Amino acid sequence: MIGFITAILIKLTCPLTKKRYFKRLILPFNISGKNWKYIFCISLLCLLFNIGKAQQSSWAMPDFNNSIEPNLHIGRIIKHTWKFKPNITENSTVYALSFAHRTSPAKGRLWHALWGYPEWSVTAAYTKYGNGNIFGTAVGLLPALHFSIIKNKHLNWQFRFGAGLNYITKKFDIANNPTNNVIGSHINNYTLIGTSLEWRLGQKWSVLGHFSFSHSSNGRTSSPNLGINLPSAGLGLRFYLWQPTQSTSTPIDVTDSIKQAYKIPFLKRPLRRWQLGVRFGHGFTSGAVPGGPKFSVWMFAPYLQKRLTAKGQIMVGVESSYYTGIYHYAVFQAAWPAPQWKSAVKVAPYAAYELIFGNMGIVAVTGFYVYDVFFKRETLFNKLGLQYHAKNRLPKTHQPRQKNNLYGGIYLKTHYGNAEMVEIAIGCAF
Repeated sequence: MIGFITAILIKLTCPLTKKRYFKRLILPFNISGKNWKYIFCISLLCLLFNIGKAQQSSWAMPDFNNSIEPNLHIGRIIKHTWKFKPNITENSTVYALSFAHRTSPAKGRLWHALWGYPEWSVTAAYTKYGNGNIFGTAVGLLPALHFSIIKNKHLNWQFRFGAGLNYITKKFDIANNPTNNVIGSHINNYTLIGTSLEWRLGQKWSVLGHFSFSHSSNGRTSSPNLGINLPSAGLGLRFYLWQPTQSTSTPIDVTDSIKQAYKIPFLKRPLRRWQLGVRFGHGFTSGAVPGGPKFSVWMFAPYLQKRLTAKGQIMVGVESSYYTGIYHYAVFQAAWPAPQWKSAVKVAPYAAYELIFGNMGIVAVTGFYVYDVFFKRETLFNKLGLQYHAKNRLPKTHQPRQKNNLYGGIYLKTHYGNAEMVEIAIGCAF
């Protein structure tokens, strides 16, 4: 079901997906295994690449910029792997309250115009999981971005992506909750991708239909960590609050602002050059045994980056990682060849693409190991993360190319859809 809906979204938003490819997209996808994470990444990138362009012709200035929305979702946890022990027999219910703010030309921020004046929201959610004796309940906080795909006077079809935190009351316990081999800690990542259809009932009211897919896990900071995947559908009622302050600012024309008004330096061909960057990261990971020790992983990655469009940039580099857990394992193995530290090192070239929203960025990474003595079976890895850059990379005036741009980021690293660690990193582009 998830694969089918995702394929339709890709078909609607990506002009390159012709009919013959559309058929191929649907058939390989299933929700029993690792494929949903690849579906998630493909859907996100395809939608975001095309939303800004679609909105330029469909944007209509709203009467109100702020709103609140209570909504109710009903869904059922899916068993996405054969390792998933609990037998799901009950539906889950999500009660949520959202505050949303629609960006506007009043603030004169170029990235707002480039992405078609998206909304940002903060949602407080209470989830009553099905089979509550195993999973309990959850309380979550979810910041999110909303992008309009189709928008007119009465109708607004949006795509939403958010990432936050979830507190789940029941986790694995070998004595009291041994069946729950899905959640290994109370604090978990809370990621959501979804779509909504809004119909305006009047000046201040509208009704919404939602479909979403959420994931909660701890990034293998504690075992077990299969994660909860919850597709759901629901209804919401939106109430628009105070009217925005009147401004004399002229709405930004995206094409004109790029070519004339802003004259952004990095869009000129001579400045579209490669930049050198470096990133230092640290993460924690645990073994497969529940309650086992946590080990540090240190990372160093020199890379090159190049700005391709006003919305994104590409990066290529080489990441070196040092796993303290592997080192300690090798030390305690008498037959392990010396020096043992070499077994704890992994080297992998990678490529990445970052979608840029002012100072913020969403980055997707794919790489493969060329040196991995210990785990040769895990050739490929993926990362999905958020980055915050100290300098806004969309200058409004004639400025030199921004150098020494510091940034920090948080990333989830996976192998074939299975989480390995959560990484926190700092970096700089020179």
